[in-house]
Amino acid sequence: MTNDEMIQNINDWQECDVTHEMTCGNDSSHKPLYPVEEDGKIIMKCHDCDWSQEHIPKCVLNFDKEKANKFIEGLGINVIREPKGKEKNLF
Repeated sequence: MTNDEMIQNINDWQECDVTHEMTCGNDSSHKPLYPVEEDGKIIMKCHDCDWSQEHIPKCVLNFDKEKANKFIEGLGINVIREPKGKEKNLF
């Protein structure tokens, strides 16, 4: 997988309505982390402070938005995005 593909998968994870965003290790109320390429490696950085982390879970790196959407549709769950990061599941 290329770094561009990993960045796309990470962004899809961070924007998905039913995944928990990767958050800052200094303050989880900061904006969700974002991926950047540094020295050929993908790391996550915080928008609001100097926090960065190198570890990105495999489930995030390998996230497939289309498969996730099909799975959620198959469950019949509707997700309404309230204020950023607070989901409400309606069954």
